Amino acid sequence: MNANLSLKKEALPKKKETESTKKISFTIIGLVSMLIAVCLIVPAVAQPTSVFIYGSVFDTNGQPLNGPNVSIMNINTSEHYTVETNESSNYYQVITSSWNVSAGNVLRFNASDNGNSKQFNHSVTSDNMANGGLFEQNISLSVTYTISGYTFKENGDPENNATVKVINLNNSKNWDGTTSPADNVYELTLTPGEDVNASETFRIIAKSMVDDGSMFHPENATYYINVTYHGVESAPGVESVNLTLNEFCIHYDYPYEVQEQWNYSGAAVMEMWTYFKNITGYNQTQLQAMGRANNSNLSRPDYVDPKGIARTLIGIIPVPAGHTFGTYATSNPYAALHEICIYQWTGPGALPTYGYYANWMAVRGMHTDKDPHGAGGYNGYNISGFWINDPNSTGIGENSYKTIDEWLSTYYKLITDPYNTYYNNKYVSMFEPPEHEADVGIVSSPARFNTEAKQAVQAARAKQVPAQGCAGGSRTMAELGDAVEEANKWIVQAAIDGVNEQLAPYDDEFATVFKDVIAENPVLTKSDTGDYYLVPFNNETGTLVVIIVDAEDGHFKEASWVKNPVDYLPVSEEEAIEIVGKPNVTADLLYQGQGSYYPVWRISHSSGRYFVNQQHELFDVEYCGDVDGDGYTNIYDGQIVAGAAGIPLTRRWAADVDCNNLTNIHDGQIIAGAVGIPKNCC
Repeated sequence: MNANLSLKKEALPKKKETESTKKISFTIIGLVSMLIAVCLIVPAVAQPTSVFIYGSVFDTNGQPLNGPNVSIMNINTSEHYTVETNESSNYYQVITSSWNVSAGNVLRFNASDNGNSKQFNHSVTSDNMANGGLFEQNISLSVTYTISGYTFKENGDPENNATVKVINLNNSKNWDGTTSPADNVYELTLTPGEDVNASETFRIIAKSMVDDGSMFHPENATYYINVTYHGVESAPGVESVNLTLNEFCIHYDYPYEVQEQWNYSGAAVMEMWTYFKNITGYNQTQLQAMGRANNSNLSRPDYVDPKGIARTLIGIIPVPAGHTFGTYATSNPYAALHEICIYQWTGPGALPTYGYYANWMAVRGMHTDKDPHGAGGYNGYNISGFWINDPNSTGIGENSYKTIDEWLSTYYKLITDPYNTYYNNKYVSMFEPPEHEADVGIVSSPARFNTEAKQAVQAARAKQVPAQGCAGGSRTMAELGDAVEEANKWIVQAAIDGVNEQLAPYDDEFATVFKDVIAENPVLTKSDTGDYYLVPFNNETGTLVVIIVDAEDGHFKEASWVKNPVDYLPVSEEEAIEIVGKPNVTADLLYQGQGSYYPVWRISHSSGRYFVNQQHELFDVEYCGDVDGDGYTNIYDGQIVAGAAGIPLTRRWAADVDCNNLTNIHDGQIIAGAVGIPKNCC
């Protein structure tokens, strides 16, 4: 605005002023001078009258919008008037004359602010002109926040009709953006103040299901995805965020079956395959018998081995031309992971866990940064995690997502197989040899405890040293006071952040279950491979989700969820102590090499250590090992004994006889100290 134009209130129309409206003033002297000059130049023409158009710009809530952009055009003459505004005011004005506007003309107003605009027409009336050319036109703008952009494939081509979900992490509201199969544009308009404010953070999830007919992209199970975090800079306003779908998933809707006998995990995995392929007529007992008959060594007791599963499935599951069920063994864990991923398109993989064949699991999905069969991932890609079906568990644990760190450190181990040197001391998978090699990497789960969180958790763990007492005398986490309460907040937050960033965007079913649950107190579990916290999330009737986070740095390890609530960890510390029935004991929860979600209570007494599992069963740590597979304990207190009827059986497959922390008994056979086999007991 011209700084020489001064305000003379007597020259302006009377108008009610507000704090938010600062009137821009003009000198009457300039206007009079202009009129005098006109009269001198054209004395024979009728004198013009001044026309003064003015007003204020507000949002729909009545709040002033300072520094608005206002333009006014006379549609009849195509003249654009000079509109004066000020950044510190919501006021605008135009001074012209009756030579430039007259009754019957139509004026087109355009007003905008931060991407929000409004256009309307106003017909000039004779009353407007007769009233000294003074008329007020206030403008109300509908103020919104709009985020939009384009979705692209990893190679830069447009990705049409991707779904786009926007989640406000500050208020948990979420919306689906508008997309179209005709182009790669998405758009979402929100209400500032109610939906979004400046400085809040969005999680934007763009997802595109792959339906290209390729056998490497199973229909309804394959998708590209992008997860982007966006900080809102201005609301109201218009912001643009383009999204490149640079992650890849194959995730089957895969049937779950629990093993019907203690040694039927291989049969249960095969049964899942038959249901997945719509093959009927086989139950677990039949599949177990067929599997053992096809084992690589028929003298192997109890379990189905990789060759047994492969040969059995060849006979009952149709496969694409040129492919078959096979077995693969390698000492390179990354080559084994590549094997799992490159053949995921054929269906969920069957894999032995914990270093032997007692615990087969099905890998029903994978999350990588590139398609292993695509141009971008053919020579290399990174793995984030796997979706797993575990027939050894029921309820929590049967269905899970495990980060790749956790899969390698806890589950996927070198096999100990005294019956077959091809598998022994190798990572085994039930696939053909790989079609090609690739440079495979892993995406490590990030630490989630900052310095303050680590200090709080360490202080709480120091107080959680088992207390002595009779039944009911041990301290629970809730009784440990402020230190544990503070630590619990950090642990729960680490669990929530972990799944919200690493799982929920990639798994709609989990996200649906997780949105309506409330965190319970974390449960510290001791483990030789690193302590961890179990964090249950419940609704009003039971547990729906359990998340496992590392006790040292809070990184997300894995999560399991169910559709129907369960009674999780039903045996309390007090109940475990009561079952043992001895005074002056200490109690803590211990992971025993299998079943991360179901630790046992370790009760220590001067007479020895006792264990109570989550089935309310008591067993003595000194009783261990069924050598000949007859259901009776043959190893007792470090001595090989005959079938000892009546001694509780702890594990069928491993025992440390000479107490040197190495397993000497493995699946019914006495072997030398077998490094890497989880120790049962001593």
